[in-house]
Amino acid sequence: MNQAGKEEFFTIQPMNDWIEIAKNTIAPDKLFGDLWHESEMVILFASSGVGKTLLAYQIANDLTKGTGSIFPATLPQIVVYIDLELSAKQIEARYSNKFTNHYQWSPNFYRVEINPDSEIPDNEKFDEFLMKQIEITLLKVGAKILIVDNITYFRDDQEKAKDALKMMKQLKALKNKLGLSILILAHTPKRDATKPITRNDISGSAMIINFTDSAFAIGESSLGNDFRYIKQIKPGRFSSTVYDSEHIINCQISNPDNFTKFDFIGYGSEAQNLKVNEDLTFRNDKIQTMTKQGASLRNIAEATNITHTQVRNIQKRYEKEISFPI
Repeated sequence: MNQAGKEEFFTIQPMNDWIEIAKNTIAPDKLFGDLWHESEMVILFASSGVGKTLLAYQIANDLTKGTGSIFPATLPQIVVYIDLELSAKQIEARYSNKFTNHYQWSPNFYRVEINPDSEIPDNEKFDEFLMKQIEITLLKVGAKILIVDNITYFRDDQEKAKDALKMMKQLKALKNKLGLSILILAHTPKRDATKPITRNDISGSAMIINFTDSAFAIGESSLGNDFRYIKQIKPGRFSSTVYDSEHIINCQISNPDNFTKFDFIGYGSEAQNLKVNEDLTFRNDKIQTMTKQGASLRNIAEATNITHTQVRNIQKRYEKEISFPI
């Protein structure tokens, strides 16, 4: 029995009543596997040029056509894609054969870009005006799925976290108001490709993730220029961590006809995709050589400028590789 009136902050009910309510609530569908569910606001981030927009267009295409190129298909849905990155001509180049034999999109797919001749009223702030226009667009076409490419456009200064956080709050409010599912794209600063991707790689502030329901990222792979991997950074409310550093999604970018896309090629570990740090390789080789020569931990630590503990950990790793060759 509900013990709260409209004016009260808390809704108090016996636990069994909450379970009965949950039983009658439809579980949200997966929009992009376990990485994005209905009613979630999700962030996809990667370095510039890695393929965020490419993957986002592929996801939008799957959703509007009811197809599944990486994950199982869903029912066709209307998608609004706010494209603040590429021109229509750049899009044409990606989805055609040298500007002929163009790919045919679903009528459910609405791409939006800002009209350069439009003017913002003097009494309105840019971000607030933009949110109003996005809401008007969604209502006009009847869309419940929004993709924003990308977050940096909304910020006066890309290094000011408060601007990004303000935008995230506005999008979250819009999501709750209209019952949306939102995918937001974001840049990462130039990062060290020898290290795993973490939430701290998002440009501006890792606090951005706190305003999202889940997050995933694209990493460059050492396997080749066309290889990428997708990693789950923050699990959503309706899924556990599935695609962590030990079970990332390996992909290869291809354009067999007139649709440039990510091809799923299997699962693997993030370590297999990371570039080798040549300085570390040289240091570890030196440790192995000095160890074979019988040098003490103290001498090796002094020669490589690391601690005794670090030296011993590297030695143990080397001993394991020798004992259990792959």
